[in-house]
Amino acid sequence: MRIKQQVGKFAALVALVLAVNLLNPTSASAKTNLIEGTDEAAILFNPLQVNSISLRMTSSDFESLKYPNVSWDNEGDWRRTTMSAVIAGKTYGPLTVGVHLKGAWGSWRDVNGKAAFKVKMDAFVAGQRLLGVSKLTLNNMVQDASMIHEFMTYKLMRSVGLPAPRTGYMDVTLNGINYGLHLNVETISKTMLARWGVTSDHIYKGSLPYFPDFYPGSQDWFKVESGSPPNRDDLANFMAINNLQGENWWQAISQVADMEKMTLQWAAEIYATHWDGYLMNKNNYFVNFDKEGKVLMLSWGTDQTWGGAPGYFGYGTLLPTRCMASTSCLNLYYRALVKVAVTAQGLKLGQLAQEVSDAIYNSVLKDPWVRGVDVSNAQNSAIENQAYRNQELNQLVVPWDTTLTMVGVNSLRFTPSEMIYLAPGTKEVIVRGYGRQPAATSSIKILKFKPGLNETTVNITSPSGQQVSSYSFKFYVLTQIDKSVQLTYGSNSTTTNISAHPALKSLVAKLAKAKVVKLTIQASRSASSSQTAKRLKNLQIALKKAGVGTYQLSTETARISSNKLIIKASYQE
Repeated sequence: MRIKQQVGKFAALVALVLAVNLLNPTSASAKTNLIEGTDEAAILFNPLQVNSISLRMTSSDFESLKYPNVSWDNEGDWRRTTMSAVIAGKTYGPLTVGVHLKGAWGSWRDVNGKAAFKVKMDAFVAGQRLLGVSKLTLNNMVQDASMIHEFMTYKLMRSVGLPAPRTGYMDVTLNGINYGLHLNVETISKTMLARWGVTSDHIYKGSLPYFPDFYPGSQDWFKVESGSPPNRDDLANFMAINNLQGENWWQAISQVADMEKMTLQWAAEIYATHWDGYLMNKNNYFVNFDKEGKVLMLSWGTDQTWGGAPGYFGYGTLLPTRCMASTSCLNLYYRALVKVAVTAQGLKLGQLAQEVSDAIYNSVLKDPWVRGVDVSNAQNSAIENQAYRNQELNQLVVPWDTTLTMVGVNSLRFTPSEMIYLAPGTKEVIVRGYGRQPAATSSIKILKFKPGLNETTVNITSPSGQQVSSYSFKFYVLTQIDKSVQLTYGSNSTTTNISAHPALKSLVAKLAKAKVVKLTIQASRSASSSQTAKRLKNLQIALKKAGVGTYQLSTETARISSNKLIIKASYQE
């Protein structure tokens, strides 16, 4: 089942409606790129490339990492460690860092087993970073036989717009001992949130041993991950809202929480069957309060996912219970389920998971703590379960689905895009939307246009009639322009320097942004054919360098000087 896939990239479709002059989409196959972000740390989280990390500490520190010196609830102090790493083929280190074990009840192992590690770059060297990162979280994946669960879950969450960790893989050794393949999970921190445009004043973690929910008065059950430890007033005030119910609760919580993202997080957790998260177990989640006090919930510990098939309603945790009792919140949750279904289907998550499985295959075989056949079977199971969940959720969301798939303009249809271009002279068009569900209905508008930019909205109503979504569209009625420029060459010159001709430079700048460009080049009847051919070739090269890519070209001869070319341009802008 290890099939390499290629993903096509399709250019945006540009339409000229009344002229029915469509630019055909082009495709180019390329190797899948799962690196996300432009920050220097992005290469740390490439799930298609296994990096490596070598740790070395004193024998006494190594012995101190054995039970009962440490345990899941007693990580101990940071041990001084020398670290070297190979990231994307480049060696970093040796660096002096801090290391301790990580894990909880089920996943914690000491160094006699397949231990998981946290690496703190600045534990002993102030300000030290690895590619901008201050801490590495290396999961041992002992509760994830597939070794792809967290990749799949966090990839889905990021794809629906949730701040969620990026993931990569590392082969880990400590004091020469091979601890096998580990998942390098982006640590949830102010730095990670800032990448999503989210500020952070306080980060709390909900987890064992208290498995806290948001009942008023239980703020001390949460662990403070970032921010002032003694001051938990923001959390206490947030919890107090849950004394309310129904629409009163909704009005209050909407003011202080990002409920769109929160309901999305619940929908994604259930889709991934994250039984050990907030929704199902009040475990493995973070709560961030930004600088304005607004609340955002983030998932964590998603190793035990993609298993059974729990339902999407009726969970006993407090916030979802309050949400289901509010019509406004329930409608938002419906939309969240639709978004997860649509995103998961378009993402082709199973295909991506297979590519990651292939990429880590050799490291799995070399991991002394696992059996390759067990990993392969678990991977196949996760991929199959994801496909089943996708089919199931797509059927479930039909009544509330207002997803737009196409835009109709007169008799033509287009994929939704930022701009739909209309031919010069367009005065009137009929616009409607086409929903993903055949039973969804669309508003139809007859629009009268002016040259230039025009905007309108189209409403899609779900099959149940309970959900309505508005989509905005921009239309641009182009203007036909005709211009000509004369080029004069030296007697033996065949090169074209666009910058040396101000009129040509101005025209080319227009052509680089124009639609439906037609160029007619007039050459002298008296010039030699070889000289004319060289001038035309060099002119085309210069146009390409200047950004004029697609155009229709024709040539003709005229009664002009042998040292001249006349460029006649017909274009729309």
